[in-house]
Amino acid sequence: PLFPQYAMATFESATEKVKDVAKAIGFEGEFDYTQAYYNEDGFIEAEAEKVRPRLEKEKPDHIVMTFHGLPVRHCRKTEILEKGETSRCGKSGCCDVLERRNMNCYRAQCVETGRLIASKLGLGTEDYTVTFQSRFGKDPWIEPYTDKYLDHLKELGKKKVMVISPSFATDCLETLEEVGIGLKEDFEEGAGERSLIVEPCLNDDDRFCSYLAKRLSY
Repeated sequence: PLFPQYAMATFESATEKVKDVAKAIGFEGEFDYTQAYYNEDGFIEAEAEKVRPRLEKEKPDHIVMTFHGLPVRHCRKTEILEKGETSRCGKSGCCDVLERRNMNCYRAQCVETGRLIASKLGLGTEDYTVTFQSRFGKDPWIEPYTDKYLDHLKELGKKKVMVISPSFATDCLETLEEVGIGLKEDFEEGAGERSLIVEPCLNDDDRFCSYLAKRLSY
């Protein structure tokens, strides 16, 4: 799976689909699956170095690292609790530090990806925000929500915001339409000259492809 972060709805669904197809065609061998690479140096460096030239050129007021959203209950299912320990999932600061308790938590991994990219780019905590998009239904979803946070930045008077999407290896409907068209139009409409700079995903970036080639040859 090319999803950088682990989630049952994405990464795990892909591996289960492979098993189902293999069974249907009578394959009885074993599979080795690559693990999530949300914090691996090759991925982080590829993301940071792809963004850097545009970041230096555009000099945005703020950077939003937007990730695919999930219901909170999906994260809670991956929490590892010691006997007698109560869940901290969804509480303030629950994902600030990656530890054994939340090592498989999608939100915690996204926060760590954002922190590592920011560190590689020399950004301070005030320069960027990790947010989550694509929510639907009635269940609580992980926050902050990308659309609501962009509204907040508008209220703060931010005129130029850069958006990157480090939960996808390649661009898809979610990044091209939801972010690149819908959120961009929403942010830029109305009074004042506002600009939402949408950075493409890694796609066929040379650094990323080289990293993947080396990773898959382990």
